[in-house]
Amino acid sequence: MLLCFIYLAYTNRGGFRGKAKIALGLYRVHLVLSWPWNPIFFGADNFTPFTILMATLWGIAATTARCFFVINTTAGLLMFPYMSSSTIATVIGR
Repeated sequence: MLLCFIYLAYTNRGGFRGKAKIALGLYRVHLVLSWPWNPIFFGADNFTPFTILMATLWGIAATTARCFFVINTTAGLLMFPYMSSSTIATVIGR
């Protein structure tokens, strides 16, 4: 499911050189910021870095979902389960 919305955005608007360039770039930023999630979530005694990371990830995910929604409605809607699971992880992590 994760690669489905990337494929939809990539094929509908010309890939990295077309109108999907911003949405795919935002998704790349999101992937880079997702890498430190596990060490911060499971190893942090201080929840301030976790809260800052989750707020940033959720904001970028919402912006990416909006950009994908403009390109392809299905691609935008497929981001909402991820945003829901991010919200649940934030609540559990607190």
